[in-house]
Amino acid sequence: MDDPAASRTYARTALAALLLATALAFAPGLRNGFVWDDVQLIVANAAPLSLDTLRDAFGRHFWDTAGFTLSGRAHFYRPVVTLAYALTRALFGAGPAGFHLLNLAAHLAVVALAFDHVRRRLDPAGRSPMAPVASAVAVAAFALHPSRAESVAWASGAPDLWAALLLLAALRLDPSRRPLPAAIAFALALLSKESVAFVPAALAVDALCLRPASERRPQLRGAAVLFAVLLAVLALRALVLPRDTLQVGAPLAAASRVLASLGHLLARTFAPWPLTAWSSRIALDARSAPVYPTRDVALGLAFVLSVLGVAVAARRSPALRPFAADLSWFALALLPVANPLNLGLAQLVADRYLYLPHLALAALLARPLLARLGRSSVVTTLSPALALLIALGALSFAHSRHFRDELTLWRHEVSVDPENPLARLSLARAIASQRRFGEALSEVRRALLSAHAQNARAVQMDGVLLAAAILLDGLPDADQRGLGSVRSFLDALGNHPGQPAQLDAGGLRMQLLLGRDDAARVRAMSAEWALPLAESALRTLAPLAAQQQFAEVQRRLPGHPRGYVGAAMALVLLDRHDEARRALERAPAVAAPGVAHALSVLRAAACAEDPEHPRERQVRCALALDLREHARRTALQRPEEPFDPGLLLAVLTADVRDGLCRRARRRLDQARTQHPAWDASEAGRVVASCGEFRPREE
Repeated sequence: MDDPAASRTYARTALAALLLATALAFAPGLRNGFVWDDVQLIVANAAPLSLDTLRDAFGRHFWDTAGFTLSGRAHFYRPVVTLAYALTRALFGAGPAGFHLLNLAAHLAVVALAFDHVRRRLDPAGRSPMAPVASAVAVAAFALHPSRAESVAWASGAPDLWAALLLLAALRLDPSRRPLPAAIAFALALLSKESVAFVPAALAVDALCLRPASERRPQLRGAAVLFAVLLAVLALRALVLPRDTLQVGAPLAAASRVLASLGHLLARTFAPWPLTAWSSRIALDARSAPVYPTRDVALGLAFVLSVLGVAVAARRSPALRPFAADLSWFALALLPVANPLNLGLAQLVADRYLYLPHLALAALLARPLLARLGRSSVVTTLSPALALLIALGALSFAHSRHFRDELTLWRHEVSVDPENPLARLSLARAIASQRRFGEALSEVRRALLSAHAQNARAVQMDGVLLAAAILLDGLPDADQRGLGSVRSFLDALGNHPGQPAQLDAGGLRMQLLLGRDDAARVRAMSAEWALPLAESALRTLAPLAAQQQFAEVQRRLPGHPRGYVGAAMALVLLDRHDEARRALERAPAVAAPGVAHALSVLRAAACAEDPEHPRERQVRCALALDLREHARRTALQRPEEPFDPGLLLAVLTADVRDGLCRRARRRLDQARTQHPAWDASEAGRVVASCGEFRPREE
């Protein structure tokens, strides 16, 4: 029965209920912090909104942020998202709350536009009162599916949201009627995430399936407009990005990869359990070649054959063509995220890849639901659907909480899959960030054992380098033997293939022998190898080597502030304080926030020129820059000189910061005995605070 007024009323009510349910399901995400890729994409990419940011966003790949150049991801080009991050930072500050609020708002906007899109697709004239109901239920399945948590409750999930929002805006503008604004919106969608590239083909299928031959030309013309936009964006990518080295691979391996990806995404669509951000860890054989689950390959093959069967049947049966058109949107949306190219990532697919396919799936679900609502009572039809939606919402609510912080996320992932070495390495990083180094190294050991058992050679290298980084961060400056072992180990890994690389520090012992290929891979790792190697030279008081290695870090990671701070500290070790200050003042703008503290210290009184007390100046400045061993050695280098309480206080401060409580107490007791007239109250307070620095057993 046609009733336009009732249809509009039902539409408003259904949309309000849909938005409220979605907001409630993902509300826990508003309290989440920055996790996982957020560190590289948001925290390290702290450039303010400006013309320079605009130029940089369109002039580099998505992962080329301050301090991170991940060559394996250089084929992602998403300048709209980079600018959205800068805009969010300008509006809400650098904290995570604004990013999560904008993610939820974007998802709600997508849901509203998706509801309008599906309703118009089912009922272009807007006369059916049941079309809004069917559309709301189908879009709710999209909105509340637990795979949405990755896109909504995780700040780095924003590319899916912006791409979907801009795509729906382009479809609402209708490229067949308003080609220019629709083309602009679609271009922005492509510049948010590459996976919307399927849309011109889907619009062409719509024209063939949903329009009589006499009315197809405008819609095909609209599809051609969007296809031209796609070609233009691909040309822009080719100009900006480094030459793409991605390959399809051998035909059989590529087919297995695509079918397994399709099968896994379908399985996660209908059985989204367990709740995890790492549902498709790739297994490797003895040659470290990927082995795909037979179940996923079979399911993917069955899906492809089903789509082809529906396409053949629709040619003969016009009644099937609307269903075929809806199915084509789902199938085509799956194709870009089903690994047609070998990305070389550690997991096959991720749940967030389902954002656009599930958006396309909504119409496929809504059409049969509308037909059933026309034949059966609303209560009978909707009761099981509402029960399912409540369950989906509850799962999304729970999964959103898993992204609260790094420890919460990676403890959950390890509980889901204890044999996932990459999850264990991420957990180790999270634990190490809380300065629980022994526990972190235990997780690294477990990860290395799992990686070895799974023939995951690359993961083993990641684990070894992480262990060295944790030791470098956790060992006290006073443990020069341990720090020297870390430095020698890192140097041998990258620079001396064929020679044993030995590590003996912090209770961790290992020996590795790398070939040329593995050593070359290690040398190519800027943040994981080149930077720690430079840090180890600085920590072992080798300023000339540190200068050279930090210069290499600056070349590789021009936006990483540590490259400039480390080089300046090497100059401080050489007592060239003014030169160190000038070097930091010349650091590029992108690194300015990260060098600000060191620059302020070098400008402060602690490092000011003091011709009468040069040694005291060196000690003060070294302590202010946390160069503890340099401060300690400089203060103690002339034991024959008269007792200097200021220098002793500096030594005690260095010991306390190193967590060497017993040593600090012994020094203090000895000084009190030798100098009974000395007022040791300030030194006593410093030593008494040693527990705050997690004291180590000596």
